[in-house]
This record gives sequence, C-alpha cells and structure tokens, in this order.
Amino acid sequence: MVYRDTSARPSISQGLGLVLCLALCVLGSIWAFKRGGHDFNVFFEAWRLVWNDKSHDIYRATPDRFLYAPGFAWIFSPLAALPVKVALGVWCFLKAALLFLTLRFLHQLFQGTASDSAIRAGVLWSIVFLARPVLIDFQYGQVNLPILFTCVWALATLLRDEKGNAIVLVSWTILAISAWTKLMPLPLLLLPWVSRGSEKLKYARIGSISGSILILVLPFVFEGVDGAHFYSQWRQALIDRGLPMESHNQSFAAVLHHYLSGQLTHIISQGSQWVPLGGKLLEPKTLQFLILSWSFAWLGVLVGWILGGPIHKKAQWSVLMIALLIIPSHLVWKPYFIFGIPLAAFVLMSFFAESRFQFNKVTFGLLVLIFSMINLSGFDFVGNYWAGRLEAASIFLIAHLMMYHWVLSRTHKL
Repeated sequence: MVYRDTSARPSISQGLGLVLCLALCVLGSIWAFKRGGHDFNVFFEAWRLVWNDKSHDIYRATPDRFLYAPGFAWIFSPLAALPVKVALGVWCFLKAALLFLTLRFLHQLFQGTASDSAIRAGVLWSIVFLARPVLIDFQYGQVNLPILFTCVWALATLLRDEKGNAIVLVSWTILAISAWTKLMPLPLLLLPWVSRGSEKLKYARIGSISGSILILVLPFVFEGVDGAHFYSQWRQALIDRGLPMESHNQSFAAVLHHYLSGQLTHIISQGSQWVPLGGKLLEPKTLQFLILSWSFAWLGVLVGWILGGPIHKKAQWSVLMIALLIIPSHLVWKPYFIFGIPLAAFVLMSFFAESRFQFNKVTFGLLVLIFSMINLSGFDFVGNYWAGRLEAASIFLIAHLMMYHWVLSRTHKL
C-alpha cells in the first residue's frame, strides 16, 4: 500500500520536533548539574569504589543504596578516573546520543507502517510528548534511557528485514548486559529462544548468553570466589528496598496503598509531609491479594506476548512489548515511563499519517489529555496540593495504560 502525505505538517513538525528534542536534552543536562544528579552520584561512587579496589563496599558505602547488578559497577568504573562533574557531563552526552539513536531505530521499526515523514514526525514528537519523564531521567542521572536504547536497538536489528548477523549479535549482547543491570528488560531475552524462522535468531541467542555471562562473571574475574558475596549483597539490597510508598511511586500497588489502605502518604513536594488520602476501604490481606494479582496477571500478559511473537505487525508488537516491561512492577518511578516513548511514537506517527484512519476531535482531545496528565500535573502547574494527590493517584501509570489501550485496540485496523 502507498501512503500519501496530505499536508506539509509532518515536515514542519519534524524540524520543530528536532529543535524541542535537543532543547530537552540540554535542559535535562542543566538540571542534572543544578539539581544534583542524585542517582548518578550513587553510580559514580560505586564506580569509584571499584576503581580504587574497594569493590566490597558498593552495596553499603554509596550515598543511597546501590541496587544494580555488581557487573554494572565494573563496566563503567573507568569513568571514576574523571572528576565527578566531568563524568556527569560525559554521562549526559552519552544519554542524549543514545536517545537520538533510539529514535533512529524506532524509525527503522516503523518503516512500512506510514509515510516516512509521518514516521519521522512521530518519533521526534514522542520525546516532547513524554518530556517530563525524559527531563527527570536526565535530572537524576538515571540509567533508564540507555536501557531503553538497548531494547529498541535489539528488537530493530532482529525484526527488520535487512541482513546483518553481526549487528544482531552485538545488540543482543548489550541488551543482555542492560537487562541484568536493572532486571526490567530480562523477559525480552526469552524472545530469540521461543521464536522460529530466522537465521538471525541464532546470533540473538548467542548474544543473550554472551552478554549475560559477561556481566555476571565480572565480580569473579576481579575478586575470585569472593565474587559470590556480591550477589548475596545485591539480593539483600533489593529485599531491603521493600515497597516504597512515597507519592512518587507510580505503580498500581502504590495507588491502592495511598487511597485504600488508610495509611499516610509521604509527599515530598509538600515539605516531606505525611498526608492522609482516601480511607481504610480494604484490609491489608485484600490489598496484598490485589497487588499480587495485578503483578502476576500482567506478568502472564508479558510472557504470553513474548511467546506469541511478532509474526505480523512487528512495529505494534514491539512498542507494546517495551511498554509492558514496567507495568507489572510494584515499584515504578516517574522516569521509568520513558519506556513509553515507543508507544507514544507509534500513536503520534499514526496521527500524522492521516491516510490510515481519520482522527476526530475526540481522539485529538484524548492526546491532549494524556499529554497534560504527564507534563502538566506537577506543582509548577497545579500547585502542591493537587500535584501531590495526582501523583499519589499514579497518574503517569494511568496515562501509560491509556496509550497502551489505544494502540492495542487499533492494532487490527492498522
């Protein structure tokens, strides 16, 4: 089918979208320096400890608890040879570069689903559409953007039609490293093992094994048999993290706790106050049952989605797959929603395409609503009182699910 560009809007949007994407990367980097880069400081201290042969302290001597695979500290430890501010600048530049590479590979995934100009406009404006999670990720110096890149890159190299076995091997090796770093993308490593019909799958399987071995054996390479201690410490760090119930947590578990448990909610934007929200409408056992049911149900959807595989409509399958990664978790911070960038890119690409199906005013209003829920719900726009309550209602998760449902419900029409 030939797709037509019915107006110049996509071309205009491409230029403006590119400028705004660059501006967001610059602003986010400025925020990282001005507002502390708190998560980056944790990473840097772990890297510094490894670099200075004090690796056994990485799970107990960082500014906040280091919660990542021990191999992550070894892989990036050379950055600790730089002054911390220089290392932060390198980190921000790396993230910006990987963000734009993510857009490039999304463009490759979407080829054939709309006109080229609509695809370009959609992927660029997806960053603007999710500006707040992107800015927060930069501000805290988090690792979510590099992990998103590895997910999109690996899927693009495996699912697109062009040949390139070597790049499949490399991309899946790096995906395995990032998946073990933060665990959320681990289900993706199942894909090449449950799929059939492509020679590339063999290289993706080799890559998933190679990357896993690389990051998991690093502590043993440098510390010998003592490397096993790092995994018990990592496990304990994750257990000790528990279920944080600050209003920042955007998970389903958190919103139930905030509004149905009768317990106070910690709202940092209101001077770290503990605020009563809702009432005690459910007993603790009922809450626990609902939380576990939610997580296991969505994990089932996630595994089923992988087992079903991208036989048809690979672009839609991929964006829904990546969006699924964060939904089952009991802990979903706001920067995690950058995993919705592919989802938003597909929605906006479809909007710009125009020739596939017409968007009415109701649909446009829905997009405005989702954008507002994500970007205009902070205290700068609605004040501390409503910002805290909207945040405690997991408004980011609601917006994410609205986009997810929108793409899923229209997949058969595209």
